[in-house]
Amino acid sequence: EDPVFRFWRAWSHEAEGSPNEALREYKLAEGKREMAYAVDTAMLYTHRRCKLIDQEAVDTLDARLAVDEKNATEQALVQTALFYWHLGDPSK
Repeated sequence: EDPVFRFWRAWSHEAEGSPNEALREYKLAEGKREMAYAVDTAMLYTHRRCKLIDQEAVDTLDARLAVDEKNATEQALVQTALFYWHLGDPSK
């Protein structure tokens, strides 16, 4: 399945208040290089919004984001920017 479609389907679950379902969808798109930065950014956002925060996952994603940002494809940067726009934070 297209990783961009899966990413936005995951975001729709998050927007509807289903973070566990969102994380499952993000996991399915996680290994795709063209979306790594966007997926990890969204997963970090979702983990931080959970009632019970998985600190190990947050720490892992924080570390991966530093690497992802350096290696991000143009598509990943665009999708990440769109993600932040949907959050109402276009400054990132």
